Amino acid sequence: MEKEKTWLYKRIPNDVTANDPSDYIAKVIITASMTDEDIARKVVERGTVFDYSTLLNAFRLRDQVILDFLSQGLAVVTGTCQFLPSITGVLDGTTFNPQKNHCTVNINPSVEMRRMLEKIKAEYGGYTQESGGAEISQVEDTATGRTDGSITPGAIVNIWGNKIRVVKDDGTTSGAIVFTDSKGVATPVETALGTNDPKHISFIVPASLADGNYTLKITTKFSNNRQLLKEERTITCPITLIVGNGGGEEGGDDIL
Repeated sequence: MEKEKTWLYKRIPNDVTANDPSDYIAKVIITASMTDEDIARKVVERGTVFDYSTLLNAFRLRDQVILDFLSQGLAVVTGTCQFLPSITGVLDGTTFNPQKNHCTVNINPSVEMRRMLEKIKAEYGGYTQESGGAEISQVEDTATGRTDGSITPGAIVNIWGNKIRVVKDDGTTSGAIVFTDSKGVATPVETALGTNDPKHISFIVPASLADGNYTLKITTKFSNNRQLLKEERTITCPITLIVGNGGGEEGGDDIL
Protein backbone atom coordinates (compact mmCIF):
# COMPACT_ATOMS: atom_id res chain seq x y z
CA MET A 1 0.00 0.00 0.00
CA GLU A 2 1.33 3.42 -0.95
CA LYS A 3 2.50 5.46 2.05
CA GLU A 4 0.29 8.44 2.83
CA LYS A 5 1.90 11.78 1.99
CA THR A 6 1.66 14.83 4.23
CA TRP A 7 2.26 18.54 3.63
CA LEU A 8 3.34 20.51 6.70
CA TYR A 9 2.20 24.12 6.80
CA LYS A 10 2.58 27.21 8.91
CA ARG A 11 0.08 30.00 9.26
CA ILE A 12 0.83 33.58 8.30
CA PRO A 13 -1.23 36.76 8.67
CA ASN A 14 -3.74 37.46 5.91
CA ASP A 15 -2.73 40.87 4.56
CA VAL A 16 -6.13 41.27 2.92
CA THR A 17 -7.77 41.37 6.37
CA ALA A 18 -5.02 43.07 8.36
CA ASN A 19 -7.50 44.37 10.96
CA ASP A 20 -8.73 40.88 11.86
CA PRO A 21 -6.28 39.36 14.42
CA SER A 22 -7.82 35.89 14.03
CA ASP A 23 -7.52 35.62 10.24
CA TYR A 24 -4.63 33.62 8.78
CA ILE A 25 -3.68 31.76 5.62
CA ALA A 26 -1.73 28.53 5.39
CA LYS A 27 1.69 28.43 3.74
CA VAL A 28 3.29 25.09 2.90
CA ILE A 29 6.69 24.63 4.56
CA ILE A 30 8.99 23.97 1.58
CA THR A 31 12.39 22.64 2.61
CA ALA A 32 13.99 22.23 -0.84
CA SER A 33 13.55 22.93 -4.55
CA MET A 34 14.13 19.91 -6.79
CA THR A 35 15.67 20.34 -10.25
CA ASP A 36 16.03 18.22 -13.41
CA GLU A 37 19.25 16.91 -11.90
CA ASP A 38 17.40 15.67 -8.82
CA ILE A 39 14.67 14.12 -10.96
CA ALA A 40 17.25 12.30 -13.10
CA ARG A 41 19.01 10.92 -10.02
CA LYS A 42 15.71 9.71 -8.57
CA VAL A 43 14.77 7.97 -11.83
CA VAL A 44 18.16 6.21 -11.88
CA GLU A 45 17.64 5.11 -8.25
CA ARG A 46 14.28 3.58 -9.17
CA GLY A 47 15.86 1.62 -12.00
CA THR A 48 16.15 2.43 -15.69
CA VAL A 49 18.13 1.37 -18.76
CA PHE A 50 19.15 5.02 -19.22
CA ASP A 51 22.05 6.55 -17.37
CA TYR A 52 21.97 9.90 -15.54
CA SER A 53 23.52 11.98 -18.35
CA THR A 54 21.14 10.55 -20.95
CA LEU A 55 18.11 11.30 -18.78
CA LEU A 56 19.27 14.82 -17.99
CA ASN A 57 19.83 15.57 -21.67
CA ALA A 58 16.38 14.16 -22.52
CA PHE A 59 14.73 16.38 -19.87
CA ARG A 60 16.38 19.49 -21.26
CA LEU A 61 15.45 18.61 -24.84
CA ARG A 62 11.87 18.05 -23.67
CA ASP A 63 11.80 21.50 -22.06
CA GLN A 64 13.07 23.08 -25.27
CA VAL A 65 10.34 21.34 -27.30
CA ILE A 66 7.64 22.45 -24.84
CA LEU A 67 8.87 26.05 -25.10
CA ASP A 68 8.87 25.79 -28.89
CA PHE A 69 5.27 24.51 -28.96
CA LEU A 70 4.12 27.26 -26.57
CA SER A 71 5.85 29.95 -28.64
CA GLN A 72 3.64 28.81 -31.52
CA GLY A 73 0.49 29.31 -29.43
CA LEU A 74 -0.04 25.57 -28.96
CA ALA A 75 -1.34 23.98 -25.76
CA VAL A 76 0.86 21.30 -24.22
CA VAL A 77 -0.41 18.47 -22.03
CA THR A 78 2.03 16.37 -19.98
CA GLY A 79 1.62 13.77 -17.27
CA THR A 80 1.77 16.44 -14.58
CA CYS A 81 0.27 19.61 -16.01
CA GLN A 82 -1.37 21.44 -18.90
CA PHE A 83 0.26 24.54 -20.43
CA LEU A 84 -2.24 26.97 -21.98
CA PRO A 85 -1.13 30.15 -23.83
CA SER A 86 -3.01 33.17 -22.51
CA ILE A 87 -3.19 36.97 -22.80
CA THR A 88 -3.71 39.11 -19.71
CA GLY A 89 -5.42 42.48 -19.40
CA VAL A 90 -8.42 44.14 -21.08
CA LEU A 91 -8.30 44.85 -24.81
CA ASP A 92 -8.94 48.29 -26.27
CA GLY A 93 -11.33 47.11 -28.94
CA THR A 94 -9.30 44.58 -30.93
CA THR A 95 -5.90 46.16 -30.26
CA PHE A 96 -3.18 44.41 -28.26
CA ASN A 97 -1.63 47.09 -26.03
CA PRO A 98 1.79 46.07 -24.59
CA GLN A 99 1.21 48.51 -21.72
CA LYS A 100 -1.92 46.63 -20.62
CA ASN A 101 -1.72 43.21 -22.28
CA HIS A 102 0.94 40.55 -21.79
CA CYS A 103 1.50 37.09 -23.22
CA THR A 104 1.67 34.46 -20.53
CA VAL A 105 1.07 30.76 -19.92
CA ASN A 106 -1.50 29.30 -17.54
CA ILE A 107 -0.38 26.06 -15.94
CA ASN A 108 -3.08 23.71 -14.64
CA PRO A 109 -2.67 20.34 -12.91
CA SER A 110 -3.27 17.28 -15.07
CA VAL A 111 -5.75 14.55 -14.20
CA GLU A 112 -2.90 12.50 -12.70
CA MET A 113 -1.79 15.48 -10.62
CA ARG A 114 -5.32 16.09 -9.30
CA ARG A 115 -5.62 12.44 -8.30
CA MET A 116 -2.33 12.71 -6.42
CA LEU A 117 -3.47 15.88 -4.62
CA GLU A 118 -6.65 14.15 -3.44
CA LYS A 119 -4.46 11.77 -1.44
CA ILE A 120 -2.44 14.48 0.31
CA LYS A 121 -3.26 15.45 3.90
CA ALA A 122 -2.10 18.68 5.52
CA GLU A 123 -0.83 19.12 9.08
CA TYR A 124 0.15 22.20 11.06
CA GLY A 125 3.93 22.02 11.27
CA GLY A 126 4.34 24.37 14.22
CA TYR A 127 4.20 28.14 14.23
CA THR A 128 7.09 29.84 12.45
CA GLN A 129 6.72 33.59 12.06
CA GLU A 130 8.60 34.87 9.02
CA SER A 131 11.70 36.79 10.15
CA GLY A 132 10.85 39.74 7.89
CA GLY A 133 14.41 41.02 8.23
CA ALA A 134 14.33 40.95 12.04
CA GLU A 135 17.74 40.09 13.48
CA ILE A 136 20.18 40.59 16.35
CA SER A 137 23.49 41.86 14.98
CA GLN A 138 25.56 42.76 18.05
CA VAL A 139 25.62 42.39 21.84
CA GLU A 140 27.72 44.73 24.00
CA ASP A 141 28.49 44.11 27.67
CA THR A 142 28.67 47.64 29.14
CA ALA A 143 30.61 46.37 32.19
CA THR A 144 33.57 45.36 30.03
CA GLY A 145 32.87 47.00 26.67
CA ARG A 146 33.26 43.60 25.00
CA THR A 147 31.19 42.54 21.98
CA ASP A 148 32.52 38.97 21.66
CA GLY A 149 29.55 37.36 23.43
CA SER A 150 30.82 37.79 26.99
CA ILE A 151 28.16 39.15 29.37
CA THR A 152 28.14 40.09 33.05
CA PRO A 153 25.19 39.16 35.32
CA GLY A 154 23.72 42.27 36.92
CA ALA A 155 25.24 44.57 34.28
CA ILE A 156 23.54 46.37 31.41
CA VAL A 157 23.83 44.99 27.87
CA ASN A 158 23.16 46.81 24.63
CA ILE A 159 21.55 44.82 21.83
CA TRP A 160 21.65 46.11 18.26
CA GLY A 161 19.80 44.72 15.29
CA ASN A 162 16.66 45.22 13.23
CA LYS A 163 13.00 45.10 14.31
CA ILE A 164 14.02 44.07 17.84
CA ARG A 165 11.81 46.51 19.73
CA VAL A 166 9.90 44.51 22.35
CA VAL A 167 6.14 44.96 22.00
CA LYS A 168 3.43 42.79 23.56
CA ASP A 169 -0.35 43.05 23.42
CA ASP A 170 -0.62 44.07 27.07
CA GLY A 171 2.15 46.67 26.81
CA THR A 172 4.56 44.75 29.05
CA THR A 173 8.02 43.45 28.22
CA SER A 174 8.51 41.04 31.12
CA GLY A 175 9.45 37.55 29.94
CA ALA A 176 9.84 38.69 26.32
CA ILE A 177 13.65 38.40 26.54
CA VAL A 178 14.96 35.03 27.69
CA PHE A 179 18.38 33.50 28.32
CA THR A 180 18.44 29.70 27.92
CA ASP A 181 21.39 27.66 29.19
CA SER A 182 22.89 24.51 27.66
CA LYS A 183 20.51 22.34 29.70
CA GLY A 184 17.42 24.13 28.40
CA VAL A 185 16.73 26.10 31.58
CA ALA A 186 15.23 29.48 30.68
CA THR A 187 15.74 32.70 32.66
CA PRO A 188 13.58 35.67 31.59
CA VAL A 189 14.58 39.31 31.86
CA GLU A 190 12.12 40.73 34.37
CA THR A 191 13.46 44.25 34.78
CA ALA A 192 12.33 47.22 32.71
CA LEU A 193 14.13 47.98 29.47
CA GLY A 194 16.44 50.99 29.48
CA THR A 195 16.10 51.44 25.72
CA ASN A 196 13.42 49.86 23.56
CA ASP A 197 13.85 50.96 19.94
CA PRO A 198 13.55 49.03 16.66
CA LYS A 199 17.33 48.86 16.24
CA HIS A 200 18.54 49.08 19.85
CA ILE A 201 17.40 47.74 23.20
CA SER A 202 19.17 47.68 26.54
CA PHE A 203 18.45 45.89 29.81
CA ILE A 204 20.06 44.41 32.92
CA VAL A 205 21.30 40.83 32.58
CA PRO A 206 19.62 38.65 35.25
CA ALA A 207 21.95 38.49 38.25
CA SER A 208 21.00 34.83 38.77
CA LEU A 209 22.80 33.60 35.64
CA ALA A 210 25.52 31.09 36.58
CA ASP A 211 28.72 30.58 34.60
CA GLY A 212 27.93 28.90 31.30
CA ASN A 213 26.82 29.33 27.71
CA TYR A 214 23.47 30.91 26.88
CA THR A 215 21.17 31.47 23.92
CA LEU A 216 19.37 34.82 23.87
CA LYS A 217 15.90 35.07 22.33
CA ILE A 218 13.69 38.13 21.95
CA THR A 219 9.96 37.67 21.45
CA THR A 220 8.02 40.60 20.05
CA LYS A 221 4.99 41.65 18.04
CA PHE A 222 6.76 44.69 16.66
CA SER A 223 6.37 45.53 12.98
CA ASN A 224 7.61 48.50 10.98
CA ASN A 225 4.06 49.59 10.23
CA ARG A 226 1.45 50.66 12.76
CA GLN A 227 -0.16 47.22 12.88
CA LEU A 228 1.26 44.72 15.36
CA LEU A 229 2.10 41.24 14.15
CA LYS A 230 -0.81 38.86 14.67
CA GLU A 231 1.48 36.43 16.45
CA GLU A 232 4.77 37.00 18.21
CA ARG A 233 8.05 36.70 16.32
CA THR A 234 11.03 35.12 18.10
CA ILE A 235 14.46 36.48 17.19
CA THR A 236 17.43 34.31 18.18
CA CYS A 237 20.86 35.80 18.78
CA PRO A 238 23.26 34.18 16.27
CA ILE A 239 26.19 34.03 18.71
CA THR A 240 26.44 32.14 21.99
CA LEU A 241 26.55 34.41 25.04
CA ILE A 242 29.01 33.46 27.76
CA VAL A 243 29.00 34.08 31.50
CA GLY A 244 32.33 33.48 33.24
CA ASN A 245 34.29 30.68 31.60
CA GLY A 246 31.26 29.48 29.70
CA GLY A 247 31.61 25.83 28.75
CA GLY A 248 34.33 25.43 31.38
CA GLU A 249 31.57 24.58 33.84
CA GLU A 250 31.18 21.21 32.13
CA GLY A 251 34.66 20.17 33.18
CA GLY A 252 36.66 21.47 30.21
CA ASP A 253 39.93 23.38 30.36
CA ASP A 254 39.81 26.79 31.95
CA ILE A 255 40.11 29.77 29.66
CA LEU A 256 43.32 31.61 30.55
